[in-house]
Amino acid sequence: MSNVEQGDKKIGISSIISWVFSIYFILLGINVLRFSGFPEGLFFILAGLLAVPNLNKLIKKLINVELTVSLRIILVVLLIGLGYFMQWNKAGVNAMLEVSQQKTTEQGQ
Repeated sequence: MSNVEQGDKKIGISSIISWVFSIYFILLGINVLRFSGFPEGLFFILAGLLAVPNLNKLIKKLINVELTVSLRIILVVLLIGLGYFMQWNKAGVNAMLEVSQQKTTEQGQ
């Protein structure tokens, strides 16, 4: 009941979740690229692209390498983790710089 026939293709719940996940992280990556930084945004976009359901077929066709589902999940989690870690780290560094600047302006007065 969770699969819907459409021609030769089956659209299941896992496929729908993968597409939603992919679109979310691609859009998040674009937003991060615009406002935060390049590496973080790139990690989110790559994670979103790896989650696209039919990308494995394209990768196999282009470079003759097949990524297993478990490897794709590990790569997606790793890329998302790296993206969030870099954003968190950048926020921490910015906060430390702001505190440092406040101390220097207070000492100068």
